[in-house]
Order: sequence, then C-alpha cells, then structure tokens
Amino acid sequence: MKNVIDFLESDKEQDKYLDLSKAEQEKLLDDILLFANSNKTELINFCHRTEPGQFCTLELVYEALAKDTETWGDFIYDEFKRIIEGAKTSADPFLYTSCLDVGFCFGNKNAPYAQRIISLLAGELDSPLDGLRHRVLWFLSDWVAEGNELKHASIIEKMADKIRDPNWKIRYLAYILLKERQLPSGYKLKLGFWDMFRAKSTILFSSPFEIP
Repeated sequence: MKNVIDFLESDKEQDKYLDLSKAEQEKLLDDILLFANSNKTELINFCHRTEPGQFCTLELVYEALAKDTETWGDFIYDEFKRIIEGAKTSADPFLYTSCLDVGFCFGNKNAPYAQRIISLLAGELDSPLDGLRHRVLWFLSDWVAEGNELKHASIIEKMADKIRDPNWKIRYLAYILLKERQLPSGYKLKLGFWDMFRAKSTILFSSPFEIP
C-alpha cells in the first residue's frame, strides 16, 4: 500500500474494507503492520490524534498490531489505558471503548503486556460508569479464559460479583459470559427471573449487550 496513513484517514477508503474478501482484508492488515513496523512514530501519532469510537480506523490498526504483540504489546497496553481514561470523561463510554473490541487476546495471554491489561481492566469493574463496567467485563471474559482461570481466580470472583450489579444488563452479561465459559469452576450462577425476561424482550428493554 502506497500510503497507509492516507488510507486510514479517508472515510471513503475505510468503507471499502468490509467489501473486501477475507484474504484481501488480511493483506490489508499485513500492509498496515508492515507500515507500522517501519514507521512507528508516525503510526503512534496517528492513533493519538484519532478519536476513539465505534467503527473508527483505530480498529483496523489494532487488528493489524494484534498480529505482532511481541513488538507492539507495550503500545497496545498504553492504548487500552489511554482509551479507558478517555472514556471516563466521554459522552458515551460504551461506544468510546468499542475500538478495543478486537483480537488482542488471541496472542500470548501470559505475556507481561497482557497481564498489565488484565489488571487494568479488572480495576475498572467497579467503575461508576455503566458503559465502562459493561465493556471491561466483556473484554475480561476473553483474557482470563482458556487456561488462565486458576491464575486469575480472584478476578473471576470479582466478575461473578457483577451478577449483583445495579444495572440489569451487566448482571445478565456477567451471567452469560461466565456460564458460557464455565467460569468460575464450581460456582452456581443464578440470575433473577426479571433479568432473564428483560434479556429476552429486547423490543421492550433493548439489547443486554449494549449500554445506550
């Protein structure tokens, strides 16, 4: 790709991404990573000046960097920290943090940067912001699963406590995520009738997987 930054800053070009085949999308992500590895400062500056949110180009950049967490792990942690801090003063913390919902956790979950991300997310489970609590619960369910359960037993217990969260959507999300991943082992997860009813009646109550 001739100029990755021009592509990332062009709304018209970004719209074409979803129309690409899977192979073409992977090629694009490889091009972005190649550019990033050769132009680290320029790529970082682009990220810092790009407003986080739903469907923003940061998602493409993060998808690309997730292919090489050995090189970009520390920066990925820095971005988690930057965006979560920004979410605390944003108008919509749920949408603001949506760009972090990419495949970071498919790499080495025991790498130092990954452990720092897990600790960062766990620290926000008691955030006063519903949208932020919802997001970090969603993110953590991937990071602490698949072999990391015993290592992060205390965090999983804290996630299980969200079944008593004041917001019914967070209660439902905690129940579903922990049940699907069979976390924590041996826990008897229970959810109230009305929470189950609201989750199934999305026309009346909206989706439990979104915080407006």
